[in-house]
Amino acid sequence: MVVYKYPIKISDIVELELPAGAEILHVEAQNDKLCLWALVDPEKPILNRRIRIAGTGHTIKENIIRYINTFTLYEKALWFHVFEI
Repeated sequence: MVVYKYPIKISDIVELELPAGAEILHVEAQNDKLCLWALVDPEKPILNRRIRIAGTGHTIKENIIRYINTFTLYEKALWFHVFEI
């Protein structure tokens, strides 16, 4: 097992290709770019995973599997909440 960092775009729905069984650990802005960290077994087959990024006050219509993290941008002017869907 190893922790990998994946740069991701800021979008309502983000599609990720992660090894089967990957555990999403954290999502945070690093050097003004959004990154996701996951504990993975790189030998496992790749599967598609989806996350939902929602700003405070935004409606979430998707079925939430779990909450991942909250992050801020622009010196804490904007707050976003990340869920696996």
